[in-house]
Order: sequence, then C-alpha cells, then structure tokens
Amino acid sequence: TFGYYQLLSGISFAAVMVGLFGVAVVLTDAPMIGTKSELLTTEVKLRLPGLRDLLGRWQAILIGALYGVGIGAVPGIGAEASPWMAYGTVRSRSKHPELFGTGVPEGVLAPEASASGTTGGTMVPMLTLGIPGDSSTAIMLGALILHGVIPGVTLMRDHGDVVWGMLAGLLIATMFMFLIAWKTIPWFVRILANDRGWLFPFVLVLATLGAFASAGDYFPVWVAVAFGVIGWIFEARGIPVVTVVLGVILGPIIEQNTRIGLALAENHWSTFVATWPRIGLVAIILGLVAWEIWRSLIRPIISPVIATPTKEGGIS
Repeated sequence: TFGYYQLLSGISFAAVMVGLFGVAVVLTDAPMIGTKSELLTTEVKLRLPGLRDLLGRWQAILIGALYGVGIGAVPGIGAEASPWMAYGTVRSRSKHPELFGTGVPEGVLAPEASASGTTGGTMVPMLTLGIPGDSSTAIMLGALILHGVIPGVTLMRDHGDVVWGMLAGLLIATMFMFLIAWKTIPWFVRILANDRGWLFPFVLVLATLGAFASAGDYFPVWVAVAFGVIGWIFEARGIPVVTVVLGVILGPIIEQNTRIGLALAENHWSTFVATWPRIGLVAIILGLVAWEIWRSLIRPIISPVIATPTKEGGIS
C-alpha cells in the first residue's frame, strides 16, 4: 500500500473509470483545442431506423441483450463487463472487424443493448438473494432495508407491490430516456460545432467531483489523475483500455474467491482440479486462451484474397 491507508480496501472503481474515460479523453483530445466540427447542414433531423435495418442486425442486438441480462445477473461483474464482452463477441464474429471503431452500427447496437439489459439483470440477485449486482443496486438495497423491506426469497410474498413498482419504474424510465435522448441529440450536434476545448473544463470539473464523491476524500482524485495518464499512454500506444477495466472489475473477485477456495482446501492448490467438473472448467479456460493466441498469430499470415475485374471482363 506504500503507506497509504486508502489503498487497504483496494483501488476505487469509480476513480479508475473517471480517470480512464474522463481525464484520459481530455489528455488525448488536447491537440484538438481550437478546432471545430464543420456542419454540412444547419438543419439536423433524426430518423428512427426502419424495421428492415433492425432485422438485418438482429444478431448484434440479441447478443447484446443476452450478455446484458445473463452476465448482468452475476453480482459485481455484469454491469461493467457485459458491454465490453458483447462488443468483443460481435467484433470477433464480424467479417470486417477492422471497421469497428469507425461507427459501424453493430459496434453501437451490441454494447448499448447490453447496457440496457444489465439494468434489469443486476436487479435479479438483489431482489432474489439480497446481493447487489452493482453499485447502483447496492444503493437500492440500502434504501429498501431502511424502509423495512428485506430483499430475498420472501420479498415477492411479503412486498410484491414494491417489486412490481420497481419493474414498472424501470419501464417508464427507459421510455423517458429514449424520448429525452431523441430530442436532445440535435443540440449536442450543435455543441460540437464549437471549439472542443470549451468542453474540457466541464469534463475535468465533473470528473473531479465524481472521483471525490466516490469516497468523500481527495485520494480518489489523485487515483483518477494517475489512471488518466495511464489511459492516455495506452491510447497513444494502441493498447485497449478495456484490459485495465476488466482487471479492476474482476481482480478483486478473483482474489476473494481464490482465498476462499484455498481456505476451504487448507491451502492445497490442487483443489482447483480435484474433480472432473473443475478440470473441465480449467480446460475450457485454457482452450479459450490458446484459441485467442492462435488467432492472433495466424491472422497476419492469412491475407484476404480480393477479386478484381480485368479488362477482358474476367476476375483475377
């Protein structure tokens, strides 16, 4: 901990997110100060996608929704990890993964569907087991307990009206989020027509407030600044920032469960391969890692064959 008692409970996840996606963005976009986006038209209108467009990309929407609800129901993982996992899955399945990051619809639909799905998914363990799925449901759990409502297996029997009220609130909130976003996007487009540097002070102020509010202390602010520099270096070197995010999310969970497993097995590491189901899970993990390594090594070797028409009308 280097003498800092604030690190005894680990690094604040909120501070890391603020640093990687707030401070780092400002540092990365600092060269854009003084530049403006040129609007090709002064009349900005939004048109909802047609049914054909949605059906043509149903796989990205379905993958995102399944990741959001399924992984979102895993306490402490889904709300932050599922959008990244959905994005990675859709990108790996795509015939043109190099286009991801340029605004392709599939790269937007999958994580957005996943993020929407986690809103309800994270409430599953909170309502049925009394285990919060993320920081938001943890706050909701505390509020319910303060009002004498104890989440668990008897919640539907004793306070069914509360559960149905929360589900109805989620539905109404989703509808209003859509309407608000639909009507405010043109205003955000006009904001981008001004100097980007005008936004940076607001981003830094909000990022500082968010980091400070996460623990009521100045230490998370310095953590956010440090991870902002790390994120800026990662972006400059082409290293995905998602790796840091998943490490911060899954690291404490892996450590805690590893310690519990070793304590139950009297510190024998062989407990992780003591039964056939455990051996099977370890084999699947190793197989997936080996598969990703093999893909990364074999992809540069296999070059795509592009068919080009010849003057004689044939194809070479």
